Amino acid sequence: MRVNVYAFLDVKTNFFLPPMFFHNTPDAMRGVIRMSKNEHHPISEFPEDYQLFRLADYDDTTGHIKSLEKPERIATVQECLGHKPTGD
Repeated sequence: MRVNVYAFLDVKTNFFLPPMFFHNTPDAMRGVIRMSKNEHHPISEFPEDYQLFRLADYDDTTGHIKSLEKPERIATVQECLGHKPTGD
């Protein structure tokens, strides 16, 4: 199965957090909402400092990761929190 690789960019430090795997962008945005409810996750403390990016495609049957030519900005964390995900 193919899934997408996402990561948060911390715009204050200009570093990406470790990658995460989601089936599609609405699934990733829903994940952001879940993570924001965890008081120990950096995005819950400083949501204005993070943006969600899609970085690559991952095939879990072959183990291949294909990076995008350029990371694709999806939304800020604040945009994700104000948006109800629909179909991809």
